[in-house]
Amino acid sequence: MPQKTKTRWVSVSLRLFVFISLLVITPLGILKAEGYGYSMWFLIALVVILLPDAFIKLFLQPIAVTWDEQHLVFTYLMGIKRRVKVAYLVGYRTTEEATRYGIEKGIRLYIGHKMKKIHFTTINIRDIAALHLFLDRQDIPCYGTVDVKPWFVF
Repeated sequence: MPQKTKTRWVSVSLRLFVFISLLVITPLGILKAEGYGYSMWFLIALVVILLPDAFIKLFLQPIAVTWDEQHLVFTYLMGIKRRVKVAYLVGYRTTEEATRYGIEKGIRLYIGHKMKKIHFTTINIRDIAALHLFLDRQDIPCYGTVDVKPWFVF
């Protein structure tokens, strides 16, 4: 029977709001700051720092995972689904990421011979424990725990 994790829609919607706000407010701020000189450079630096992180966390990380005995199906924000056979999983690591709100636990999956990484945290998926239990039942090797160092506060 397929099982599914639950998405943290509040977190996803907040990130989407920040991303859209940056896209709308920044050009307006640049147009308004033309007479001040340094303000424009501050806004450009802010966008260069914030926009890539918001884009990566919104569109390139899965927001849900569904599994059965043979497949994992990753769902992304734009509705894109990616199907991976369980046999292609090389291993996984548990992760701990320090945020402003405490320690967020997660799982980093390694897929295929190229060791492609997909990272799930309790920021974008509510229940990591169910996925962790599934991986243990499938005898997928665990490579230990890694501390993730965030490079931004979101």
